[in-house]
Amino acid sequence: MTLGKPAPDAPPRDDARRTAIITGAIFVAFSVLYAVSIGVSKRNLEWTNFIFDADPGRVLGDALRGQNVGVFMRHPLFTLTIGAVARGLQAVAEPRASVLYAVALLSGASVALAFLFFRAVTERLVTALLMTVLYGLAAAAWVLSSIPETFAISSGMIVAMLLMHRPEFAQPRASPVRFGLNATVAALAVGVAVPNIVYAALAFASNLRSAQPTLRRRIGVFILFSVASLAAFALLGAVQRAMFPDRAAQRSVIGAPIVAAINDPYLRFDHTFHVVDVARLVRAFTVDNVVAPKAVVEVVRAPDGPEHMIQYEGRLAPTYPLSVGALLALVVVIVRTGRVRDVAGRHVAQLSLAFVVYNVGFHYFYRANGQPFIFTMHALFPVLVLVALAYTTTTWRHREKLLAGTVALVALNNVTLVSFVNRALDRRCTSPAGNVCLAWEPAADSARFSGGVQEFARSADYPFELGRVEFARSRFDGSIPLFRRALAMDENHLLSQLYLGAALIQTNHLNEAIAHLNVSITRNPSNGDLRRLLSTAQERAGGS
Repeated sequence: MTLGKPAPDAPPRDDARRTAIITGAIFVAFSVLYAVSIGVSKRNLEWTNFIFDADPGRVLGDALRGQNVGVFMRHPLFTLTIGAVARGLQAVAEPRASVLYAVALLSGASVALAFLFFRAVTERLVTALLMTVLYGLAAAAWVLSSIPETFAISSGMIVAMLLMHRPEFAQPRASPVRFGLNATVAALAVGVAVPNIVYAALAFASNLRSAQPTLRRRIGVFILFSVASLAAFALLGAVQRAMFPDRAAQRSVIGAPIVAAINDPYLRFDHTFHVVDVARLVRAFTVDNVVAPKAVVEVVRAPDGPEHMIQYEGRLAPTYPLSVGALLALVVVIVRTGRVRDVAGRHVAQLSLAFVVYNVGFHYFYRANGQPFIFTMHALFPVLVLVALAYTTTTWRHREKLLAGTVALVALNNVTLVSFVNRALDRRCTSPAGNVCLAWEPAADSARFSGGVQEFARSADYPFELGRVEFARSRFDGSIPLFRRALAMDENHLLSQLYLGAALIQTNHLNEAIAHLNVSITRNPSNGDLRRLLSTAQERAGGS
């Protein structure tokens, strides 16, 4: 099953040339947009997890100074992808800007690929352009393509997988070059971010349904694809080590996916099921990644401790209900006048839906810091694919006008998000407490920056953050009373238990550390970090 025929609104011999020109223009336009939307000179850009849990400071460091082992295991081909493009751009840009420009170029290429997909499945050029703009200016895409991060690049890999969802890309004998390209894209996707292995596997398995006639053939070709992808992954890793010996000389990529999965602290299966939580995730992965609600800066109680970060607020910006209303009207029109059942039978639609369902299900158990904004990028293009495929089945005469109006409203709404992100990144913190700011300057619009601050100042998190600052500066003696103060306020404050144990070990108060950690383990019997600290304290005490 092919994606679709060339759109009929241009002569066939002119269509390829026109498509190539428009694709190039889209690549340039969105690359420039992403390069200038936020920049790398903002005051708070490297504040930990400040932009919806994104980590541009870490990505800048990875590209300019190299990755630590933990990050390498999650992004094993980062140096060969974003890092290599950034290094090439340093001939014309300063180092920090080169990293942003690398992300902008790769994200712009993702939007260009999205246009090729929409051009293949829609009947009219205008429709393909509107869907492409909707993807490129969606809330998650615009923000994450405009800062040093990897999520927009992962989305581009998903676009490529859906673009290659055609039989010839899963037929190694009939089309060995296309099959090899598919395996190479899968290897690159895993190299950009290890979790992309799921999308690569699902995409190829789906494609096999039309590419191979029997279950036995499908299993055999899937095994061959896995081997080819692994070989491409290893080869790309070797190329990375050869090209960048100063960054990746001693690191093999082969074991990275397994190590990353085993050591991921955010994946937990002990969450109690709540329908409300599922509903929030569905909204996040299908609506709010396209249209941004009102954003604020607030204190978030994250697994790694309290953090100040940009988050979506419960209240809505004036343009949000208009944009969502337009999207809803478009969906209603499609359902009422289109042939949705025809779409449901298409393999590419089923794959896109599988991507969305997987993200909602997986992120019910994978809880990172704050809202899942950064991860919703993975479902953005699949959601729009479903909209585009359904849109092509309706013949309502005003459908293109409604789509154009929807895209315009979404773009207008998301301009306010990018504007606020810039404002928040420029705001000066006059009273920092670790990863939390107690007071901002200027004070104008302070209501959008003060969420959770009073609660933080009254909680055990406050002395804990002060103690963590001392600990990070190797002032272990000064951190101990602050951690004790936090535990006096909340004896079950796990992070204070951990840090106090570590500080006592660092200051050689080993008997105190052992006593403290034994008590903490009775409160948290399954916590491996506490047990490892206890073993360290006992080993040192036994050897002293």
